[in-house]
Amino acid sequence: MADKGIAHRLIPPRTPWHNGKVERSHRNDQRYFYDWEKFSSVYELNQKLETHLSWSNNKAMRTLAWKSPLDRLAFFLGSHHLQTQNQRKIFLKNRLDNSLNCVIIA
Repeated sequence: MADKGIAHRLIPPRTPWHNGKVERSHRNDQRYFYDWEKFSSVYELNQKLETHLSWSNNKAMRTLAWKSPLDRLAFFLGSHHLQTQNQRKIFLKNRLDNSLNCVIIA
């Protein structure tokens, strides 16, 4: 991430209140994806997760002034002049070298 200009900051152990937005995101992923979806393969998991992440990253949020996470990211990366969601998506994909699409399987 450092090569993308994104600093990795750690929070103190066992202090989730320092990381509330990420904790809420994990809770929402659990509530709206993992508690509902069933997978018979890693391939199926990845397909369903891609759909969920697209929905989640394009959903307007009150905490982001009714912008989506991708809208806010596009603004901070300098693509706020792009008019359509698809233009912003292409810009972000090119800018981040597809690094937004990842799955961690434990």
